[in-house]
Amino acid sequence: MPKSKIYYFTGCLLFLFGFFTKNLSAQQNNKLDSLRQVYSVQPDDTTKFHTLILLFNAYLYNNPPEAKKYALEKLALSKKLNSEKDLAKSYYLMGAWHYNANHPDTAKTYYKKALLLYSELIQPKGIIAVSHELASVEYAFGNYNSALQQIDENLDFLKKHVNDSLDLVLAYLLKGTVNNQKGHYDLALTDLLRGLEILNTLDEPIRLADALNLLGAVEFNLKNFKKSIEYNQQALKVYRDQNDKYFEAQALNDIGNTNYYMKDYELAIKNLKNSLVISKELNILTLQATTLNNLGKSYIALNRLSEAFIHFEKGLQMAEKSKEKNKITESLNDYSAALLLVDPQKAIENLNRAIALADSTNSVANMSTAYQIRSEAYTKLNKTVEALGDYKQHTKLKDSIFNVAKSQQIEQLRTIYDTTKKEQQIAMHVTEIDLLEEKEKNSTLQKWWLGSGLGLSLLLFGLGFYGIKQKMKRSQVEKEALYNELSFKKKELTTHALHLAKKNETLEGLKQKAVALKKESQDKKNIQELINTINFDLKHDNSWEHFNKYFEEVHKDFGKKIVQQFPDISYGELRLIALIKMNLTSKEIANILNISSDGVKKARQRLRKKMNLDADESLESIILAF
Repeated sequence: MPKSKIYYFTGCLLFLFGFFTKNLSAQQNNKLDSLRQVYSVQPDDTTKFHTLILLFNAYLYNNPPEAKKYALEKLALSKKLNSEKDLAKSYYLMGAWHYNANHPDTAKTYYKKALLLYSELIQPKGIIAVSHELASVEYAFGNYNSALQQIDENLDFLKKHVNDSLDLVLAYLLKGTVNNQKGHYDLALTDLLRGLEILNTLDEPIRLADALNLLGAVEFNLKNFKKSIEYNQQALKVYRDQNDKYFEAQALNDIGNTNYYMKDYELAIKNLKNSLVISKELNILTLQATTLNNLGKSYIALNRLSEAFIHFEKGLQMAEKSKEKNKITESLNDYSAALLLVDPQKAIENLNRAIALADSTNSVANMSTAYQIRSEAYTKLNKTVEALGDYKQHTKLKDSIFNVAKSQQIEQLRTIYDTTKKEQQIAMHVTEIDLLEEKEKNSTLQKWWLGSGLGLSLLLFGLGFYGIKQKMKRSQVEKEALYNELSFKKKELTTHALHLAKKNETLEGLKQKAVALKKESQDKKNIQELINTINFDLKHDNSWEHFNKYFEEVHKDFGKKIVQQFPDISYGELRLIALIKMNLTSKEIANILNISSDGVKKARQRLRKKMNLDADESLESIILAF
C-alpha cells in the first residue's frame, strides 16, 4: 500500500517556517524542540492550528504515535473553536494517520467526513487532497478500477478548478502505481513520464524520489534489474536525506528483492533485514509482509528451509492482520511456491483461497501466478488433468496481459516521448529564429519611419523606440506561450490516440481469445457474456468524446470546415479524416476505428469519391492542407 503523502497545506506564519523546513537536516531535533516550545506557549486560537499541522507532518513517517497525539489535539481544538475549515483539516489528518497505520476502513471514514466539509465550504484544494487519498484507499483495498476512476475524476477536477502542478504530479504518480500493479506497464510508464515532466519544473525532491521509485518498479517488471536498482538507490538517498523512514524501508525492500532476482542472495538478505527493522519500528504491516516473504524466498534459494518457512508464515500473518486482499493473495502465492517442496496438498489449499481473492479484486497477474503454482502442485501429486487445466488458465491470463511484447511497446512509448520532446525543442528554436527575424524587420521599418523627418524630438524618438521594443518583446513572449500550449495539446492528442489504438487492439485480442476459449469450455454462457461486454466496449466508446475535445483544441473548427466544403461527409468519415490529419498509419487507424486494414482501404476509397478527388490527387495532401 502506498503511504499517504500529506500535501494539502495552508499558509503558515512566517516565524514558524524558521523552525521547520522540507529539507530535514542533522539539526532537525533542535528545530523540532523549538517548534514544540512555540506550541507550548501558544494560546488555544487559530495560530495553534498551523503549529499542530507542522508537528504532525514532522512525525508522521518516523514517529507515528507522536503524530497521532498532535492530530487528536488539533481535532479537539477545531471542535472547541467551532472552526469548520480546520475541522475538515483535522479529519483529513486523522484519515492520513489511520491510512499509514494500515486502518483503511477508519481512514476512509475520516476522509469522507473531510470531503463533505470541504464540499460544503467550496474548498477546491481540500476536495482534491481528500479525493486523492480516497483513491489511494481504493488501491489499498485492491479496487484498482475504482481507484483509476477516482484518479481520472480528480484529474478532470484539477484541470478545471485547481491548476496546481504538484497535485497533477501526485495524480499521475498514483495512476502509474495502479497501472503498474494491474500489469499495464506501458500505461504506467506514460503516467510516470507525465509526472516527471512536471516535476522537472518543481523543487520537490521527495516527489522526484517517488517517481524514481515507481520507474524502478516498471524497469523491474521489464526485468531490467540493474537499471531498476539504479533508480531505487537514487530514491533511497533522497529518502534518507529527507528522513522519510517509510519510503526508506520501501526502497530497501525493493533493492533487496531485485538483488534476489539477480541471484545475489546474501546482499538481498542484508537489504531486506534493514528494511524489516524500519517497517517494524513504524508498524507498517503490509511492508513487513512483503519483506518477510522476500526474505523467505532468499532463504529458499540458499536451501535454508527452516528459516524460510518461519518467514513465510510470519509474512502471511502480517498480511492477514493488514486485511488487504491483494497483499494476502501475494503472501499466499509466495508461501505456496515454497510449500511445493514439502507439502503440495497444503499449497493447493492456500492457492484455492488465493485464486478466489484475486478474482474478487480483479488482479489478473496474481491470479495467473496462483494458477501456475497450483498447476505445479497438481503435477507433483500426479493429477495431470487438473495440472493441465490450471496451466491453460495461467497461460490465457498471462497472454491477456502480455499478449504483445510489452517491452517493445514501452520502448515505443519512450521513443515517442523523446522524439516529441526533441521535435518541440527544434520547433521552438525555429519559432524563436522566425520571431527574431520578424523583430529585426519591424525594428528596421520603425527606425525608417522614426527617422524620416516626422519632426519628433530625440526624447520622443527614444521613448517611442523603447515602447516598440517592449511591445515586440511582449508579443514574442505571448507567441511562445501560445506555441508551447499548442505543442502540449498536440502531445496530449497523440498520446490519447495511441492509447485508444492500443486499448482497442487489446480488447480485440481478448475477444479472439475468448472466442477460442468458448469452443473448448463448458461454461459457454459466461464466456459469451464476456464477449458481449467486449463488443459493447468496442462499439460504445466514450473515449471518442475526449479525443474530439483534444482534436478541436489543436485543430480549431477543422470538422466544421470539412463539413462546409463536403456536406455529404458522414460522422464516421469525419473520424477517419481526423485520424488521417494526425498522420497515423493504416494499422493505427484500423485499431482505433475497430475495423480491418481492408476496411480502412475501402473507407478511404469511399471518402475519395465523396470528395471528388482525381486519381492523381493525394487524399492525405488534401486533408493536411485544411
